[in-house]
Amino acid sequence: MKATISQLDETTIPLLAALLPTVWDLEAEPDLARTLFEWRYLRRPSGDLALVAVDGDRCVGLIDSYLRPYLLDGRRILLRETADWFCLPEYRPLGFGLRLMRMMMRLPEPLINIGGTDATRSILPRLGWTQLSTARQMILPVNLRGLASHLLQCHRHPERAKYALAIPGFLPLRRPRRISSPATNARVDEWLPGQELELPVPQQDGLVELVDQANLEWICSAPQSLYRAVVLVFRVGGEPVGLSLSQLEPSAYGPEGRIVHLQMSRPSQAVAEWIISETARRLADSGAGLIRSRASTPGMVTALRRTGFIASGAEPVYWWAQGRTAPQNGIAVSYLRADDAMPLGAARRKRKLRS
Repeated sequence: MKATISQLDETTIPLLAALLPTVWDLEAEPDLARTLFEWRYLRRPSGDLALVAVDGDRCVGLIDSYLRPYLLDGRRILLRETADWFCLPEYRPLGFGLRLMRMMMRLPEPLINIGGTDATRSILPRLGWTQLSTARQMILPVNLRGLASHLLQCHRHPERAKYALAIPGFLPLRRPRRISSPATNARVDEWLPGQELELPVPQQDGLVELVDQANLEWICSAPQSLYRAVVLVFRVGGEPVGLSLSQLEPSAYGPEGRIVHLQMSRPSQAVAEWIISETARRLADSGAGLIRSRASTPGMVTALRRTGFIASGAEPVYWWAQGRTAPQNGIAVSYLRADDAMPLGAARRKRKLRS
């Protein structure tokens, strides 16, 4: 085994395309895997970087990264968000998985990771990564079927999740609470790709995740079989005070919703609660039986709870930056990071229910 590691290029693209159905557990969905690969790796914004380990004529390992903007105490920086860290089992004892991560750690930009497998959570601290905080997973079960499917999957009984289909989808459980806008001259506009967009820039300390228009355009161009993106712009007196990016995701149990990202011009509990309430209600009106969100600040967790969300677990947030001090004034992150919002699990569950 004489694998070599290099950046993804024209010569290794076909080899990675052959490996990814295994990484994504989509061997039985070749059309989806091919469409997803083309969107993820061939059409994404510049700056993203994948490293691949190649042995002969096959790809045997991979680590991907997204380059995205953040604010650190009001100053714009770029972070790399790691994703798809994978190595074929027979190459792991040779250290190729660790070599891939160490090469990523030598790049100039700081790295950020949220959650991951048990192995990832064990390895990152040993490689010198710092745990900054935790991000809370929150859910709002709109109907009984959505709650049942979530509980069965969380308790690692995917083979029993089919029983959730026996529950009628029209049986309600928890409607998102309506929270009024903070001003009489407030309004909500839906943004569509290709339109000019005035983004609210957060005015707050700490590490704050950002989305820009190029990234929104790319997210909205995802295969329709994955999700339908919804971007809402919240205005007061004509000025944008907030933005929400959410997804309506098809699943074997009916549509599910995900609030991927919230961005506000300045911290305001009233504005946060209005944005979350309005976004969740629109997802529920579109048929979502379950809505997911992720929050890492006390104010955002409170806003989600007031809308009707309940806690569903917590994930560690890890940081790596050689020679740099870790952020000290809190973090605001969401499902926007890397591929955290990509609902590949829905495709896998559909396949298992059909089989």
